[in-house]
Amino acid sequence: MALARVIESALFGVVALEPTLFAAITALLTMVALLATLLPARHAVAVDPAGALRD
Repeated sequence: MALARVIESALFGVVALEPTLFAAITALLTMVALLATLLPARHAVAVDPAGALRD
C-alpha cells in the first residue's frame, strides 16, 4: 500500500486504490514481459543449431 501512496502523490488526479489503474499497469507489465520473452525465442528458433555449434 505504500506504493499506492507514491503513485497517488506522483500522478495528479489518480486515486491510489483505483482498480482501473491496477488493471492497466498489470496489462502493460504482462505485455512487456511477453515481448521480452517472445522476441529472443523467435530469434533462437530461426538459428540452425548445427551451424551455431560449428561457429
